Amino acid sequence: YEAGFKSTLADNRVSLNAAVYLIKWSNIAQQNRLGCGFQYVANAGKAEIKGFEIELMAAPIDGLTLTAALGYADAKITDPEGVAGVNEGDQLQGVPNWTVAASGEYIFPLANELEGLLRGDFNHYGRSFSTNNGDLRERPAWTALNLRAGVIKDDWEITLYVNNVTNTHANMADSRSLAAETPGRQRLVTNRPRTIGIDVRTRF
Repeated sequence: YEAGFKSTLADNRVSLNAAVYLIKWSNIAQQNRLGCGFQYVANAGKAEIKGFEIELMAAPIDGLTLTAALGYADAKITDPEGVAGVNEGDQLQGVPNWTVAASGEYIFPLANELEGLLRGDFNHYGRSFSTNNGDLRERPAWTALNLRAGVIKDDWEITLYVNNVTNTHANMADSRSLAAETPGRQRLVTNRPRTIGIDVRTRF
């Protein structure tokens, strides 16, 4: 169930969208971990997700585009239907409670038919959880910042980029390719570290 609106303001220079929703989910698949360390995926009863989303896009001046988005999700098991290790009120796996995204891009004229490009992207992911079976593991909140600067000429674009500026190492997921774990040290899937490079693109 979803209700919301979409709107344009300020002579179409601003767009504002928002929605609230309720999801009722039966036989939801969740990952369970056995005592020996291996895992399996099985249906885990009924779940309910309640939340909202807000999106804003603005173009205050020519060449400048700003975006922002905010989301919240309360995702819980409402009836485990007797599945071992799953309890009423457990958080659904892999669903962050808060998400925030923002970006800014400015394209401006330079000399000799060149255009300059400046862009930044920011993302925040709230805490989430993984695995059931009496071992609900928390994944801490994390943020990512990407920056880009370059030049554009006709169909060509050359940019210098820095991804994951803060060199954040996030807990993206459990890695269960092997059953064993060192006590106190989870096997994790993480994101790419700070990466610096040059990007060359053409359109045709």
